[in-house]
Amino acid sequence: MFIKKKTDKFLLPKFKIFGFRIVESGFLSTNAVEAARRILIRHVRGFGSVFVCLKPSLWLTKKPSDVRMGKGKGSPYKQIIPVQSGKFLFEWDGLSEEQAKDLFVKSSRKIPLRAKFIVKH
Repeated sequence: MFIKKKTDKFLLPKFKIFGFRIVESGFLSTNAVEAARRILIRHVRGFGSVFVCLKPSLWLTKKPSDVRMGKGKGSPYKQIIPVQSGKFLFEWDGLSEEQAKDLFVKSSRKIPLRAKFIVKH
Protein backbone atom coordinates (compact mmCIF):
# COMPACT_ATOMS: atom_id res chain seq x y z
CA MET A 1 0.00 0.00 0.00
CA PHE A 2 2.38 2.69 -1.26
CA ILE A 3 0.90 6.07 -2.13
CA LYS A 4 2.11 7.51 -5.44
CA LYS A 5 -0.60 10.10 -5.95
CA LYS A 6 0.69 13.66 -6.30
CA THR A 7 -1.39 16.62 -5.19
CA ASP A 8 -0.91 20.16 -6.47
CA LYS A 9 -3.71 21.92 -4.62
CA PHE A 10 -1.69 22.41 -1.40
CA LEU A 11 0.68 25.11 -2.59
CA LEU A 12 0.56 27.53 0.38
CA PRO A 13 -0.15 27.08 4.09
CA LYS A 14 -3.83 27.58 4.94
CA PHE A 15 -3.72 28.66 8.58
CA LYS A 16 -0.27 30.02 9.42
CA ILE A 17 2.62 31.85 7.72
CA PHE A 18 5.30 29.13 7.52
CA GLY A 19 4.75 25.58 6.30
CA PHE A 20 6.53 22.21 6.38
CA ARG A 21 5.49 20.49 3.13
CA ILE A 22 6.32 16.85 2.38
CA VAL A 23 7.82 16.30 -1.10
CA GLU A 24 7.81 12.48 -1.20
CA SER A 25 4.98 10.03 -0.70
CA GLY A 26 5.28 7.44 2.03
CA PHE A 27 4.51 6.63 5.63
CA LEU A 28 5.46 8.48 8.80
CA SER A 29 5.54 6.98 12.25
CA THR A 30 3.94 8.91 15.08
CA ASN A 31 7.29 8.92 16.91
CA ALA A 32 8.97 10.86 14.08
CA VAL A 33 6.12 13.38 13.88
CA GLU A 34 6.12 13.85 17.66
CA ALA A 35 9.89 14.42 17.73
CA ALA A 36 9.64 17.12 15.04
CA ARG A 37 6.60 18.69 16.74
CA ARG A 38 8.47 18.94 20.06
CA ILE A 39 11.32 20.81 18.38
CA LEU A 40 8.84 23.25 16.84
CA ILE A 41 6.90 23.75 20.08
CA ARG A 42 10.07 24.30 22.09
CA HIS A 43 11.21 27.19 19.87
CA VAL A 44 7.83 28.76 19.04
CA ARG A 45 6.39 28.71 22.59
CA GLY A 46 5.57 32.23 23.75
CA PHE A 47 5.94 33.80 20.30
CA GLY A 48 3.42 31.99 18.12
CA SER A 49 1.61 28.72 17.56
CA VAL A 50 2.10 25.41 15.75
CA PHE A 51 -0.62 23.59 13.81
CA VAL A 52 -0.25 19.85 13.02
CA CYS A 53 -2.02 19.20 9.72
CA LEU A 54 -1.88 15.37 9.51
CA LYS A 55 -3.19 12.88 12.07
CA PRO A 56 -2.37 9.15 12.43
CA SER A 57 -4.96 7.02 10.66
CA LEU A 58 -3.57 3.48 10.32
CA TRP A 59 -2.70 0.90 12.94
CA LEU A 60 -0.05 -1.75 12.32
CA THR A 61 -0.71 -5.08 14.00
CA LYS A 62 1.66 -7.77 15.11
CA LYS A 63 1.41 -11.25 16.56
CA PRO A 64 3.88 -12.56 19.14
CA SER A 65 6.81 -14.50 17.67
CA ASP A 66 5.99 -17.98 19.07
CA VAL A 67 2.31 -18.15 18.09
CA ARG A 68 0.89 -20.71 15.68
CA MET A 69 -1.04 -19.79 12.54
CA GLY A 70 -4.67 -18.77 12.86
CA LYS A 71 -6.51 -17.48 15.93
CA GLY A 72 -7.25 -14.06 14.45
CA LYS A 73 -5.38 -10.89 13.80
CA GLY A 74 -2.57 -9.69 16.04
CA SER A 75 -2.81 -6.81 18.50
CA PRO A 76 -2.14 -3.23 17.36
CA TYR A 77 1.34 -1.99 18.24
CA LYS A 78 2.06 1.13 16.17
CA GLN A 79 0.27 4.00 14.41
CA ILE A 80 1.40 5.39 11.08
CA ILE A 81 0.41 8.32 8.87
CA PRO A 82 0.11 7.76 5.10
CA VAL A 83 1.37 10.93 3.39
CA GLN A 84 0.88 12.10 -0.19
CA SER A 85 3.47 14.36 -1.76
CA GLY A 86 2.55 18.02 -1.48
CA LYS A 87 0.70 17.80 1.85
CA PHE A 88 1.63 20.05 4.76
CA LEU A 89 2.75 18.36 7.96
CA PHE A 90 3.18 21.46 10.14
CA GLU A 91 2.28 25.13 9.93
CA TRP A 92 3.55 27.76 12.37
CA ASP A 93 3.93 31.50 12.88
CA GLY A 94 5.34 34.02 15.35
CA LEU A 95 8.99 33.96 14.21
CA SER A 96 11.08 35.82 11.66
CA GLU A 97 11.73 34.07 8.35
CA GLU A 98 15.37 33.30 9.21
CA GLN A 99 14.42 31.76 12.56
CA ALA A 100 11.65 29.76 10.90
CA LYS A 101 14.06 28.44 8.25
CA ASP A 102 16.52 27.32 10.94
CA LEU A 103 13.67 25.66 12.82
CA PHE A 104 12.60 23.85 9.63
CA VAL A 105 16.13 22.47 9.17
CA LYS A 106 16.22 21.19 12.77
CA SER A 107 12.78 19.56 12.61
CA SER A 108 13.25 18.09 9.11
CA ARG A 109 16.10 15.94 10.43
CA LYS A 110 13.54 13.96 12.44
CA ILE A 111 11.31 13.19 9.41
CA PRO A 112 12.45 10.35 7.10
CA LEU A 113 10.84 11.91 3.98
CA ARG A 114 12.10 14.90 1.97
CA ALA A 115 10.40 18.17 2.84
CA LYS A 116 10.26 21.81 1.73
CA PHE A 117 10.02 25.09 3.63
CA ILE A 118 7.12 27.23 2.35
CA VAL A 119 6.37 30.87 3.24
CA LYS A 120 3.02 32.52 2.65
CA HIS A 121 3.56 36.17 1.67
